[in-house]
Amino acid sequence: MTIADSLKTENPVIATSRNHPHYLAQGSLNKSSKSRVDWVAIQLADKNAYSIVNARIFDLRVGRLILVAPQKDGSIRFYQTQAPTMNLNEREKFIENLKTQPKAIAFFSDHNNI
Repeated sequence: MTIADSLKTENPVIATSRNHPHYLAQGSLNKSSKSRVDWVAIQLADKNAYSIVNARIFDLRVGRLILVAPQKDGSIRFYQTQAPTMNLNEREKFIENLKTQPKAIAFFSDHNNI
């Protein structure tokens, strides 16, 4: 989940399971005027899961959701938090609820964010 400084954001995503039961997905969260946020995520058959977001690695067993806030100076801040496995409808409800969580509000409201 990220913030953008424009309504014209692209979020291309490619997911594959060519070597099932391992899954790989990659994409871009946003292309802001200050930075680009690219990511790759993999879930292995043993349930280990990892993501690389702009050359930073995250163990998704620690938290399945990574909040991303591009900064005015071109750097990027991250906040990793828990999220359950969800279907599309559950995800929409989760995101709406997340928008009311104090930690998420504080993270995305920082004055240094784009």
